[in-house]
Amino acid sequence: MHVLFSVYLKMLVLYSPFFVLSCFIILTRGYSNKERGRLAWKVALATVISSVLLYLFGRMIFSVFGITVDAFRIGAGSVLFISALGMAQGKSAVQSDNVQQDVTIVPLTIPITVG
Repeated sequence: MHVLFSVYLKMLVLYSPFFVLSCFIILTRGYSNKERGRLAWKVALATVISSVLLYLFGRMIFSVFGITVDAFRIGAGSVLFISALGMAQGKSAVQSDNVQQDVTIVPLTIPITVG
């Protein structure tokens, strides 16, 4: 029971569901319920795939590109800060032109959920 609670608590902090949920609601403001449901499943699948890939091959990927973990943290933090600043000012994170952008991978999966 102790191990289960420990893993659950780590996953809760790691994936920060309340922040992800608020970003999901903001980014899908003009979507229908059916589109939101489909997008939620796509984000969940992309999160599982990217998490497993980073777990298995993260060190190799970072070493190939010469990225240190601290540099990745700074970069991901900067992207999140800029997104949060835009949301606080009421600006949409997605461009509002005629083409509806897919927000599944960027920004919902990476960097918000997995980052």
